[in-house]
Amino acid sequence: KLRLVLVLTIPAILAVGVHGLLRVQQEHTQLIAEDQRNMGLAARAIEIAVENALRDRQISDVKRLLTEMVEQQEAIDRIRLFDRALQPTLVSNPAELEGGVPEETLRHVMATGKPQAVYRRQDHHSVLYYVVPLRDRRGRVTGTMEIVHLASGIDARVSAAANDVWVRLGLLLIVIVVLSTVALQRHRAQD
Repeated sequence: KLRLVLVLTIPAILAVGVHGLLRVQQEHTQLIAEDQRNMGLAARAIEIAVENALRDRQISDVKRLLTEMVEQQEAIDRIRLFDRALQPTLVSNPAELEGGVPEETLRHVMATGKPQAVYRRQDHHSVLYYVVPLRDRRGRVTGTMEIVHLASGIDARVSAAANDVWVRLGLLLIVIVVLSTVALQRHRAQD
């Protein structure tokens, strides 16, 4: 009888657990894609403002704009501008996070002229590096802009989904144990 309970319990818990883990992974993937879309829209607006200020040679305005963007958006850690040689030319503020976007990403954006997002786990944080090309008046790529976005909302939602899976597994285990105990007691009472 105990074997029967185990034969029923173990596959049910494994099925719910695997389903839960797949759900958490799917949630994580969807949240990253959603965050990249939202960051892409914000990056495009910042890109336009920066390009216009750079074309008018208003470097102090660009520096002020970058600083204000970081101060007003708590999810943005830093914004950096790079020249064609991939040297930083302007930095919004000293970064809380060490490091930056990989150099090959900067090169790729310079070569293709298309934005690129890089997602990483860094210092126990989800971080989205969004890199956009910067163009001159003739449309030539003259540099890149890196926006470092702390994706703490992703961490919180994935953690909540994982906790939900553990709660469901616990409830399932409790229900199976209680039902098995009741069924075994009834069976013993009949014997």
